[in-house]
Amino acid sequence: MKVFFIINPIAGTKLRVLTEALIREQFSASSHELSIHTSERGGHCLELAQQAVAENYDVLAVAGGDGTLKEIIPAILHQTIKLVIIPTGSGNGLAHHLELPFQLENALDLIDSEHIIQMDVGRVEGASIGREYFLSNCGLGYDAEVIHAYSNVKARGFLTYSYFMFKSMFTLKPKPVQISFNDQLYDLKPFVFTIANSSQYGYKIKVAPEASITDGLLDALLVKDASFLRVLRFAITSSLNMTDSIKDAADFYTSTSYSLVFPEATKLQLDGEPYVVEGEVEVDILAGSIQVVVP
Repeated sequence: MKVFFIINPIAGTKLRVLTEALIREQFSASSHELSIHTSERGGHCLELAQQAVAENYDVLAVAGGDGTLKEIIPAILHQTIKLVIIPTGSGNGLAHHLELPFQLENALDLIDSEHIIQMDVGRVEGASIGREYFLSNCGLGYDAEVIHAYSNVKARGFLTYSYFMFKSMFTLKPKPVQISFNDQLYDLKPFVFTIANSSQYGYKIKVAPEASITDGLLDALLVKDASFLRVLRFAITSSLNMTDSIKDAADFYTSTSYSLVFPEATKLQLDGEPYVVEGEVEVDILAGSIQVVVP
């Protein structure tokens, strides 16, 4: 079996770093053909993933976080190559949703797993953003406010993330957006509107407890009321994974697509990466479009 490794050395913290030496030691007795690469710049992970597909590798093993995985999506869409996720990021929302092993040796063992799922991928398109993809979620309002602040700091980790979760409750100024799906139209200034493929933001913080990555649907979470008590309730229940309370603190929907119209520049986040959008933006699901190896 041909296995192509991509290691993002700047993902997450320095507490869990995959090295070429560890990979070669782990597979010293196997017959796998290994090709090991370290990303060197922005966009390099995508280039390496495209190389793996072009050279007909069987498995693409990616060591990084949600942002690293997001970057390589265009290369593996509708391809036969199988994705193995080695979670070395900070939030690792998708890895937590999939209940993947975080110990590096156990994560590497996934390469020999025969359990493969056909995973859905979210797609975002608009003049202000081009075409982008997400595996876990995209959102505006509170979660975007957190991500835009968090992305500007070097000291990643749950404590830093928690600080910005608290701070963003006070700094967020909700922007107007027109949202349409399932023949319904909403004109809102939401505290949070998140479209979720998986159940979590990162750090095991739940956003859509019933979301599935294989059902061909995108779940949406909407908190319309920006009153302090409801904001506080949502922040606490999501961070503590209080599933029933999350459902009480927000409205939930499912659809295959969502149309958004932003009358002014508005912060957005996709899998923990910050964007600014304006005008029309379409979000839809590409059902079963990538192959992911799971335990």
